[in-house]
Amino acid sequence: MDAAQLNGPVAEALGYPVKAIRRVSGGDIAQAFRVETTKGTCFLKVLEGTNARQALEAEKDGLLALGRSGIIRTPEIVGLHPLEGGWGLFLEFIPSRQGSAAEFRDFGRRLAALHSEEAAAFGWERNTYIGPLLQENGPQQNWARFYTHKRLMPQYHSALAQGLLGTGDLPGPEHVVRWLEGHTAEVRPSLLHGDLWAGNFLFSEQGDAVLIDPAVYAGHSEVDLAMTRLFGGFPPDFYQGYHEVLPAQPGLEERLPAYQLYYLLVHLNLFGGAYREGVRQIGSRLFGL
Repeated sequence: MDAAQLNGPVAEALGYPVKAIRRVSGGDIAQAFRVETTKGTCFLKVLEGTNARQALEAEKDGLLALGRSGIIRTPEIVGLHPLEGGWGLFLEFIPSRQGSAAEFRDFGRRLAALHSEEAAAFGWERNTYIGPLLQENGPQQNWARFYTHKRLMPQYHSALAQGLLGTGDLPGPEHVVRWLEGHTAEVRPSLLHGDLWAGNFLFSEQGDAVLIDPAVYAGHSEVDLAMTRLFGGFPPDFYQGYHEVLPAQPGLEERLPAYQLYYLLVHLNLFGGAYREGVRQIGSRLFGL
């Protein structure tokens, strides 16, 4: 979608004049814009496709849920509106900069504090999306079964249907459930960001960590840690701060690949075969395939 074509639809959606719109760097799925208006500047995320409205509504609700905790900052919601050919989520525009070691340590502490607040069940009040892919969140009390049946297996079956994986690349669901139950002690449901890689947070000019682009649900807190370590990892200060609040539990290093497996399957389904070997390696190492 061209920025110049958005002036009229955006002004109509917001209800006040637009001075300028320019594209900014964003994710692989949506388009991102900086919108200058007579009432200030906002950020616009545009998504097209049949699930665009549902995905952006879920993102909006996720940001609100994370923000309600009062622990970690999220952008204020300006609005969610239909645009020509898609939907737009308008958010507070937050100028950003690189974070210092102390700020990363504080970020880790705050994420751990968020994870320390227990939810009622695994899952969430509504389904959410990771990129354009559905995450079903019907509440359950058993973490191993929730993670296996609501996260791993839908993505695995999608990869099978696309010919990206074979039937022997992961074991059956009951095998995965038994592995998780054997490698986790009591797991409390924590509100998760759900897709916490380096592109889904920023530091404001004041040094506050700000969470963006969530795929929220309640799950094992180590899932967020697993994603932070999948593509290069966060600075050591982040993990130092995190474990000051939530000490690492025995078996963490064994479980992290099992949780990274979900994100590798998601990337396999979205972007293709470059992620196939990573999935197979984890399947072989954890499940003896």
